[in-house]
Amino acid sequence: MQELSRRAEGEPGANSKHGEEIDELLARGKRNGEAPAEESEVVNDIVEQAKEVQRVAEKIYFLSILKRFGLAFGGILLMLGTISAAAFFLLFFDVFTTGFPKNVELAIEIGLAMLATIHILAGLTLLAG
Repeated sequence: MQELSRRAEGEPGANSKHGEEIDELLARGKRNGEAPAEESEVVNDIVEQAKEVQRVAEKIYFLSILKRFGLAFGGILLMLGTISAAAFFLLFFDVFTTGFPKNVELAIEIGLAMLATIHILAGLTLLAG
């Protein structure tokens, strides 16, 4: 019956299996003025370190998301570079004709070659990490 009344009143050791021992330790800590201050400093240090660790963990998580995005984007760039290179070689070896004059077709080939090179190098750079 006393246990139920302690739980209802919300005493410090009411919900604990060893509630009386906790109450005794709290009372002893209140009598000794130095121990709680030292303990609170230690607890504050632990809390600050835990917050710092949490901040670092959040930064690492953000960087892992950024890394996954970089890998996906690098794959897309590599694919676009491969498609541009294939189009360049098809135009260069006259597999199909565009119907444009030769000087315009040459400008298109040079543009495709530059795009292919840039996309492939950028894709490989992002995939390498």
